[in-house]
Amino acid sequence: METLSPGKCPEGLTWRNDGCEASFKAAWKFGEKILQGTKTFPVEPKLIEKLNFDPGYTFVRIGADILALEKDTGKVADAVLNLGKAS
Repeated sequence: METLSPGKCPEGLTWRNDGCEASFKAAWKFGEKILQGTKTFPVEPKLIEKLNFDPGYTFVRIGADILALEKDTGKVADAVLNLGKAS
């Protein structure tokens, strides 16, 4: 988020209330695969480094959530919720 200018959000997010918010509600659960057809977005490698995640996962963003998916099963193993939200 620090590389974006105010009012400009990553793809899939909308500028609202002085911040980037998901423009849709996405359903996912820990320990399960994300639903087929769910719109995901790539996560910048620099951001993954800053979050200090284990590199053995595949990372995707759904709305404002970043998910760490197990490479062999595709199941959600970990997540950062509402990335960039102050509250």
